[in-house]
Amino acid sequence: AEALGLPIYVITGGKDPHRRWTHGKEGIPGIEPQTDGAIQALEAVGFSVVKRTQLPDLGHSPAQGEVIAFFAPYLRGERRRQDAALFPH
Repeated sequence: AEALGLPIYVITGGKDPHRRWTHGKEGIPGIEPQTDGAIQALEAVGFSVVKRTQLPDLGHSPAQGEVIAFFAPYLRGERRRQDAALFPH
């Protein structure tokens, strides 16, 4: 039950060539439908702190800078996963 409070941050790219279909093959869901399903599955088992962001200039590649920036306050001990506002607007 404690793990259900972990923050989940899903980042996808607006320029990902696989947004709708994987490798352009209709019928093989791309990253956006896969992400929809993953978030639904997380919420179905009780994860309540889920944030989704689409970066307009990101393709099908890692978003290391965004991930590091998000987790930096936790690594420095400035935030804890029990904080009420894990995802400030």
